[in-house]
Amino acid sequence: MTRELLVTTGHNSSAILLEDGIVQWGYETERLTGVKSDSRWPLEHLERWGQSVGKVDVAYVTHWAPDGQLSSMSAKHYDPLPHLEGVPIVSLSADPADGRTHHDTHAHAALAYAGQNFPREGAYCLVVDGFGVCGEHFSAYSLSSGQPELVKRVHGYDTSLGLWYQYATAFLGLKMHEDEYKLLGYEAYVAPELWPRVQKLALHTSFEWLDAMSKSVFGSAYDPLYSTEALPKTKELVFKRLLWAARELGVEDSTSFEGRAILACYVQAVLEKVVLSVVGDLKPKHLLVSGGVFYNVKLNLKLLKSIEGKFCAYPLAGDQGNALGLYAKLHPQWRFPSDLFWGKRVLRDVQGVPNLFVGDEVEVLSAVKRQLRSVGFVNLVRGDMEFGPRALCNTSTLALPTKANVERINAMNDRNTVMPMAPVMTSSRYLELFEDTKRVWRSQQHMIVAMEYAEHPLPEMMGVAHGYERPNRHHTGRPQVVGDDPFMTSLLDEFGGVLINTSFNYHGRPIALGTDSIVSNHMAMLDREPSVVTTVVRSDN
Repeated sequence: MTRELLVTTGHNSSAILLEDGIVQWGYETERLTGVKSDSRWPLEHLERWGQSVGKVDVAYVTHWAPDGQLSSMSAKHYDPLPHLEGVPIVSLSADPADGRTHHDTHAHAALAYAGQNFPREGAYCLVVDGFGVCGEHFSAYSLSSGQPELVKRVHGYDTSLGLWYQYATAFLGLKMHEDEYKLLGYEAYVAPELWPRVQKLALHTSFEWLDAMSKSVFGSAYDPLYSTEALPKTKELVFKRLLWAARELGVEDSTSFEGRAILACYVQAVLEKVVLSVVGDLKPKHLLVSGGVFYNVKLNLKLLKSIEGKFCAYPLAGDQGNALGLYAKLHPQWRFPSDLFWGKRVLRDVQGVPNLFVGDEVEVLSAVKRQLRSVGFVNLVRGDMEFGPRALCNTSTLALPTKANVERINAMNDRNTVMPMAPVMTSSRYLELFEDTKRVWRSQQHMIVAMEYAEHPLPEMMGVAHGYERPNRHHTGRPQVVGDDPFMTSLLDEFGGVLINTSFNYHGRPIALGTDSIVSNHMAMLDREPSVVTTVVRSDN
């Protein structure tokens, strides 16, 4: 038996153990430490939590060191001793000819996820993120030969769309690495009469952006290989652009609701116009995307509508799944797992906690149905924990899909957000409710692509619908389609085939891992919402 450890360092750090190519467990560091967006080296935290790394035959370790060298990472991010002492370590290369840069592994991970049947003729893969090795932040690959072949790459922080979105989040008074998704919520509320002006301004910026991308060279003031001030200079540049846009659009307070709506619309429009312009030049028939920028579900919708073929977005678009790509690059016959439930955990009985119910699957299913009928929402924890940023009904809050329930769930979690929640649904309801369903490839399982509702959603469905007023009225949702899951199928069938699914976590905390964090999250919610019930499927029989 071959035991292989896959580690991603830095932001979204994670560890995954394979035995003969089969995932045995996988955890993001934040789930082990309880610290949101924790970027520390994960292995010591695995030991503390009780999941032994043990003896491994080889370790695959990815990173984003500017010079391409794993040894350049700080001890916070990379601390191989004692866990990897004597273990051969395979890592990235700064040489594009090796096909093992940070972006290359993003592409290989996405291709492994899409699988062998994803069409290759006329297909391209895009990787767009904050930055990888040597400041790479925008890469395009042809897939026509079966494996990714690089056709375009852009370096330099000044044109990084990932950093554009990250620093724009800070400019609007929100928290970087956590609140980027809120910009999509705010931008939908821009006044219709302002929308054309915002788009015109964004078009001007996108022309400048694309021109700068075309001149991408090593050695600029924003290039991490040559300037230790690259990130501060880039943040300064983003703030300068946004201050200009605010003046042009009459925004006096960028942290007010109106200011956030206008500037978020501008930021999103620049992102869309730049990416769509590159895609327009490539003219792909089919498109595969990876990298943190593609957690932007509205951008994914635009890309879906811009091509005629299949569209696939890798659900581990951030760095947490990057080491899988290094492994897939070196093991091209490897098959991506059928699900993302990789966090092994024991769920045991808990005594004396109000409104916390622990039982077997039949008992919990009955309790969930009862709670949905009487209150409208319920927390559910069962089985192994999800790997990646989405709760996929193993660590979720489920609810009837009304706007009122969205507000109640946000209130009990101390969340302040303008975003709707995502629908979990049966495949039949998915095909009935959304457009272009036949062209989304596998990603419909993972809430990573916004899709347009075929008709105006009913009032009782507005909790899972996001409305846009311009230029034509339409509503979108980012679905999770349930496959072979008798528990969720039974539940959905009883409540019209659609429920809200949002992560079971109190604001500022990762989704719940073991019993202690389940109780902690539950009690924090109970303090704000006395009717909340948390149900747990016992696993230590």
